[in-house]
Amino acid sequence: MNFPNKKDNTLMQKINEDKWILCQKVSNINQMLKVRADINDSIGNEQYSHLVTIKHKYTTSDDVLFPELSTLSYFAAFEEKCLEKLEEQKSLIFVATDINEGMVQLYVYCKDEQKTILDAIDFFKKNPNFIVEFEVKKDPKWNSFKSMLTKK
Repeated sequence: MNFPNKKDNTLMQKINEDKWILCQKVSNINQMLKVRADINDSIGNEQYSHLVTIKHKYTTSDDVLFPELSTLSYFAAFEEKCLEKLEEQKSLIFVATDINEGMVQLYVYCKDEQKTILDAIDFFKKNPNFIVEFEVKKDPKWNSFKSMLTKK
């Protein structure tokens, strides 16, 4: 998932700076928010009018409230094997990931929220240790994403 490891201050995976921005103006020192930097032409595209938030509550044993490496690895695989493929098929646009206080949240704008949720469930059902919830809201102007961009 391309997040810095706060314990040793190195990158677990290098962030593609042409594609992602790691936001600095977050409300919590332990928060990691990355937003897409390469989709300016798509922002507000009303074909992708539904915002689906994929949420996973995680437990951690450290005082930083950061997920275990296995959790980060699993969601990196989800991004690569599910979300990126669906984006290539023009089904959705993956716009942000937020890790904060025991919660991983991935944000996608999509054409068909039911298809997006079913495709995600198909990936997650392979590993019952990762329970997710989905939140759907109509956001044709992409106001939620625009709000995230103000935290750069």
